[in-house]
Amino acid sequence: MSRERFRKLKPHVSERTIITYATNIKRLRKIDKNLEYGPISQYLKTMKPSSAANLLTAVIVLEGHDRFGKLYKTLNQDAESVRYDQKFTSHEYNNWVTVRQYQEGIRRAKFDIDRLNALKPMKHKRTTITTLIQYLLLMMYQELHWRSDAVSIKVGKHVGDNYYHDGRFYLNKFKTARKFKQRGLLPVVYTPSRKLGKLIKQYLAVREAQGVDHDYFLITRGLKPIKRSAFFEIMTRATFRYVGKKLSSTMLRHIFATHFLASNPSLKDKKKFLHGMMQLNLETFESYARRINGKLAANPKNDGI
Repeated sequence: MSRERFRKLKPHVSERTIITYATNIKRLRKIDKNLEYGPISQYLKTMKPSSAANLLTAVIVLEGHDRFGKLYKTLNQDAESVRYDQKFTSHEYNNWVTVRQYQEGIRRAKFDIDRLNALKPMKHKRTTITTLIQYLLLMMYQELHWRSDAVSIKVGKHVGDNYYHDGRFYLNKFKTARKFKQRGLLPVVYTPSRKLGKLIKQYLAVREAQGVDHDYFLITRGLKPIKRSAFFEIMTRATFRYVGKKLSSTMLRHIFATHFLASNPSLKDKKKFLHGMMQLNLETFESYARRINGKLAANPKNDGI
């Protein structure tokens, strides 16, 4: 119902944006079915201003500025004021891991993969498929610091879409794609490392052996495409199972960006890393290096953060 309403209100936005609006409304209605100001505003206060403003955007589109306009303006002002001075939120403090800890989680997942013989191209149990997808995502998001764009990737050449073909990923649709297109940088092409490339080939052979009847790269245990709305839960389950913390793709981007900046990279390296993350704002990116009152800048080799 919400999607149809948003399509009428915003006929020129992308289908992905419509889905985002509808998902955010659904999330807020779990807090209060009627989207009353009191409970919604209290809930948003527990979040980072930028995240809260993004959620509230859907409400503003749906019913205008009357009830939430002032709060929406305040959240955006707060988000802008802290944009260049990143601090750890309480949520990040509680869920932060080092890159080394993440890699240890991958090794634990690999143990299960070997134990289950999950990379053998044969029919597997649903639980084995779940473990394989979790391991694949952990491996991919160690190297490819995307948002949730992995769910939109298709197998084979699909010009204009996001796809995997001949050992490479080609991305045309993502959050900042319009800016990339304006600069003639589409598609963004990713060549996996030898280790990840080998894993992907093995995974695709397993995927084929299951008799999957669609083109989407990622599959659920029921062999259906993974929906973007379910991706958060799949990622957090995978990381909690093997790393011990519930880490979304956004949190992983923060972790890997902070780790990368701690090594004091050159401007050229920063721009290359930004391109790989599909994010274009260098100042916001560099602000990660100033977290914890400059602790990273003072001790760039600190591996305990």
